[in-house]
Amino acid sequence: MNNRVDGRGRSITGHCSESCRWCAPASSGRPRHWIRALVLLVAWQAWQLGAAAPHAVQRLQAQTPGSLAEATQQEYASDRPAEVGDGNGEQEDRTRRVDEGRVRRWIRQLEADTLAQRDAAEQELVKLGADILPLLPTVTERTSGELKIRLARIRQSLEAQRVAQFVRPSTVTLGEPMRLADALDAIAEQTGNQVRVEPSELATEVVVHLAGREVPFWEALHRIMEQVGLGVAPFVSSENELVLVRLPTEAVSGKPWIGGALRIDPHSMQCQINYRSSLAGQCVVGLLLSWEPRLQPLYAQLPMGRISATVGEDTIGSIMPAAVPEVPLNVGGCTAQLEFPLERPPRSALQLDRLTGELILAIPSEKHEYTFRKFSDGTRQVQRYGDVTVVLEGARRNGPVWEVQLRVEFGDPQGALESFRGWILSNKAYLRDDEGHRINDVGFQTYGMTSNSVGIAYLFQINADPDDYELIYESPAGIVRHTVQFELKELPLP
Repeated sequence: MNNRVDGRGRSITGHCSESCRWCAPASSGRPRHWIRALVLLVAWQAWQLGAAAPHAVQRLQAQTPGSLAEATQQEYASDRPAEVGDGNGEQEDRTRRVDEGRVRRWIRQLEADTLAQRDAAEQELVKLGADILPLLPTVTERTSGELKIRLARIRQSLEAQRVAQFVRPSTVTLGEPMRLADALDAIAEQTGNQVRVEPSELATEVVVHLAGREVPFWEALHRIMEQVGLGVAPFVSSENELVLVRLPTEAVSGKPWIGGALRIDPHSMQCQINYRSSLAGQCVVGLLLSWEPRLQPLYAQLPMGRISATVGEDTIGSIMPAAVPEVPLNVGGCTAQLEFPLERPPRSALQLDRLTGELILAIPSEKHEYTFRKFSDGTRQVQRYGDVTVVLEGARRNGPVWEVQLRVEFGDPQGALESFRGWILSNKAYLRDDEGHRINDVGFQTYGMTSNSVGIAYLFQINADPDDYELIYESPAGIVRHTVQFELKELPLP
């Protein structure tokens, strides 16, 4: 508002101008100067409140004991969860929440402005260990390129940690002497490793002595084998079960190598000369690889350039050092025979004093359920977890059955889909209703294979509405390579 004088010298009290948005008449005819004043007042009060908030928190914490102070601090620092409660379960829950908060902060820092901050966040996430794997974010099309690379590196490192934990030996604790059958039952209960003896009557007739606490699985089993005269059966197909058989009394058995969840026994040795070859001959060493049944490796690679043997002061190597053959390990049972062709040792030699080599195992990580709902219309659905993406590509009625097409893609299959695809067909797919009842497939066939994916069409026989069920696909969340160095000593030559 202001006082003006018109052209006739009269005093006029009114609005600033018709164009002034503060003085322009409102619907009531009153000027709007009060609106500007109100806005300025609210802004000033908001500024005062913001400046005083941290001091208010400090005063409230000083005046308020225990949980209320912590809860108030949480109000102003949401990344720090309030820690309330004294019980053991609550303490574990607090630790879990704090860890989740740390994970979230480090994940955010993966996109920090400086390279040093991003590198530090990646290192800290790896240090937190494999238990944070479920907390890592899912990579989507909107994820930045650098974040995708860092998350992939982090996940691979954590999966390697998990596999390293997985291949550590299981342990058993046994006390007084007991029947062999009872000892094997106790081992299976404590380790998850099923072991069977043939003939089965032997398990009920023999008493074994295995007193010890936290004895590694293979060490405990080796004691049993020595006491009863048993050996690992080399050519037995069973479903994740180790089979022991009685050895002939005249059998020559070398000392096995045991490392973690693996065992290697000398199995055979054959020296030969090919008169039609320029080679000076060869010595084929046969080894029996056994693993704890819970491990379920997919295949083994044998780098021939890493195998060597010492005979006296001489060292002999492989006759084909550039070769890296692969041996499938998921064909039933818990053993596989490996053959290493070496240069022929001198005729005067009586034994291989020392045999060293390397194995590379492809081991699946933990299994995950990929769940699809409302799939009857065949709409494309995608589920991602870990290094695996499962895509529902279609669903339709095919005569008396429903056909569901799934594509399983591995970000880095570690070669597991190149040579031996059969292992992926052992993954389970089934329907599950609201009450938990399960309907297995009545058949399947593969289609559209690539270097990192396999398409599988499953058939289900159901009479009800398919949307009354969940479609479940179980698959490892990733595949990790595990390298093992082994050593055997004093192997008699033929």
